[in-house]
Amino acid sequence: MAALIAKMKLIKKAYLHSTDLGENIFEWKTDNFQESDLPGMSLRDLTEDIEVRGTNHKHVLSIELEIKVQASTSLAIARQVMADVMVAVGQCGNLGGLIFTITPVNNELLDFEKGNKRFGTILLSFNIEYATKAFQPYS
Repeated sequence: MAALIAKMKLIKKAYLHSTDLGENIFEWKTDNFQESDLPGMSLRDLTEDIEVRGTNHKHVLSIELEIKVQASTSLAIARQVMADVMVAVGQCGNLGGLIFTITPVNNELLDFEKGNKRFGTILLSFNIEYATKAFQPYS
């Protein structure tokens, strides 16, 4: 997760992205987003499937990226934020040999164009595949 968070922090206009989402990246943010956190992202590792393969464990980690923007943000700009994240994930490669692949699973735009909402929400889901030695999660 630390390597993925570091990559997400590079989502900045200075690195040729359309937005500066990388200024506000959090892991498992539990308190509410504030105006100063926008646009902002909370990364969460939700579930992990493990399959035994000989002396190894093959892992499929499901992660969710919850992105908050101002509710007044246009859908076009929200889609730019999504595109910035997809480009950044695509640039992760194998995260320095830590993983095999990152695969997109689902994208959702929520709470846009709804009356009194302060924030719009973008949810992006991915699966990360990697392997470890059996019962040695840090290998």
